[in-house]
Amino acid sequence: MSINFLAKRENNIILFLMLTFYLNKVLSFIYSLFILSGYLRLPYTYAWFILICSSIFSNNLILLNVAYGSSIGLLISYYGIVYNKKNFIALVDNKKKNIIKYIHNKKLINIINNNYYIIFRLSDIIMHLLPLSYALIKYHKYLEPNKFLLSLPTNIIYFYSTGLNKFNETNIIYHINPNLTNILWLYIYISPIISIIIIYFILII
Repeated sequence: MSINFLAKRENNIILFLMLTFYLNKVLSFIYSLFILSGYLRLPYTYAWFILICSSIFSNNLILLNVAYGSSIGLLISYYGIVYNKKNFIALVDNKKKNIIKYIHNKKLINIINNNYYIIFRLSDIIMHLLPLSYALIKYHKYLEPNKFLLSLPTNIIYFYSTGLNKFNETNIIYHINPNLTNILWLYIYISPIISIIIIYFILII
């Protein structure tokens, strides 16, 4: 990837953050979470999880609406993918291998090998299901169409900040083996946008 492209990307990100900060400081904070997560090439979930934790202690309507919208997106994209057993195994097994290669205690390795699906499901409940359910149950009464629509670009902002050119290239972050098809990666990034647009029109009717 060229230096010019990276410099242009960083300039665009800085200008975008300056604009959002000028318009609304809370919105700038929200988008900066996804920008930082993408820039550091961390999973999208990290930014989303911090957003949900922040929303628990706030009554800011923009924060609550974006938390709700991004949760809808995660529900559709993440659980839409792992619902398929083949995709779930590809995600889980490779994560297990990445963890085990740093462990040298044989007993601990055996415990992880024998119980990893349970461990993964528990971590999934803590990192995804519980905060997602909380946001969907608690925040729906605060929804306002225009504020809700601000959740629309979060995953695209995240992707742009990674500096990658194609959706399937983000597998260097998620380490799914075998890699998902291009159609499934397109689904991961586009389905949240479609879902948010549909809900937006439902809200304004």
